[in-house]
Amino acid sequence: MKSVRYISNVQHSAKRRSQARRGSGSSFVELTVAVGIITAMTIFAVDSCLVMVAYGVNDRACRDAARAAAQGADKSQALNLAKAATDMHDFLSNVIDQPTIDESTFTYETDPATGQPHVTVTTRTTVKVPAPVFLMGAKISDDRLSVASQYTFPIVNLDLETSS
Repeated sequence: MKSVRYISNVQHSAKRRSQARRGSGSSFVELTVAVGIITAMTIFAVDSCLVMVAYGVNDRACRDAARAAAQGADKSQALNLAKAATDMHDFLSNVIDQPTIDESTFTYETDPATGQPHVTVTTRTTVKVPAPVFLMGAKISDDRLSVASQYTFPIVNLDLETSS
């Protein structure tokens, strides 16, 4: 009777080992899929963080440029003050470029509806994303993404003789 029981226990333990091996194979597949998903999420998070840092740098540069341009007495002086303010935001990085002023949208004028003088400054910067992620067919060319900000401030230092 003891020998039959012993053989039965050996068969059960062999069966448990084969089931454990089958389970570990599926665990390996699950681990591989999970690592792939986590890697994709990490790459997307790094790209998103870099874009958000570039947006923050550009936004601060635009705000400071508009504030400096509001101190100008005329359009050329306001533009020079805005350029000087953006030069202060030199972000030493090979990933995020220094913000630049978009001169085509730079305005220094009096609003005809309200009669209030104002200056509008737009700055742009580009960020190089290390691993571009393509979502729903959107494609980033040359791994570079452009970020823009625009601020409008009232003109503070207005020369009344030239503006009337």
